[in-house]
Amino acid sequence: MGAPESATARDPISAGLSEVLKQYGRARERDRFKAHPLRTVMTELSTAIGRLECTSRLQVRWSVGQGNWATIPWVALLDPGVTDRVSRGVYAIFLFRADLSGVYLTLNQGTTEMGSGAGVADELRARAHALRAACGALPKHGFLLDHSIDLRSTTAIARGYEHATVAHKLYEVGKVPRDGVLQDDIAVVCDAYGRVRGSNGAG
Repeated sequence: MGAPESATARDPISAGLSEVLKQYGRARERDRFKAHPLRTVMTELSTAIGRLECTSRLQVRWSVGQGNWATIPWVALLDPGVTDRVSRGVYAIFLFRADLSGVYLTLNQGTTEMGSGAGVADELRARAHALRAACGALPKHGFLLDHSIDLRSTTAIARGYEHATVAHKLYEVGKVPRDGVLQDDIAVVCDAYGRVRGSNGAG
C-alpha cells in the first residue's frame, strides 16, 4: 500500500489558501520580502486554480506586493478579452483580509486607473450595482451581492476593493472548505464573469 495522499496534494486550493492565512501575517511583520517561501505557496495555489476546467481560458495572476509585503495579498482570474491587469476592467479575485482572519472570493473591478478623486467611490458602487444583474445565481451558492465585504483595513487600496466589489463570499481562517466546494464556487463566479462580459458591462 502506498503512502497516504497529503492534504496539499488532495486539496491544493484549500491547502494553499489556508497556508497563506496561517503564514502571511508573521511573514509581513518579521520576514524579508525577497525569495520568501510564501511566494512558492502562491505560485502553487495559482497553478492549482489554473488547472480547473472553468479557468482554462483565464489568466491566473497573484501578488504579495512589489518590493514590500502587500496589506491585501490576492490571486486573480483575468479574462484576456476583458482585462490583463487588476487595475482596470472586471475580474474574479481572492482577496485576503489584512488581519488574515479570512479570505474572500469576489467578482470585482479595477480601481487604480480611476484615481482617487471625489465621486470615485460612488461611481464604483454604481458600476457594481449594475453588474449584479448578471449575477443572479451567486446567492444560491452563498455569495452576497452587496458592499458588506470587510477587508479589515483602512488603506485606500482596501477601501477601493470594497467599493468595487460586485459579489463576495468569505472563507474564515480554520474553516476554508475542501477543494470540491471551492471548485464549485470558482465555477459559478467564472460563469457570472462570463455573463458580465456578455452583457458588455465589463469594460
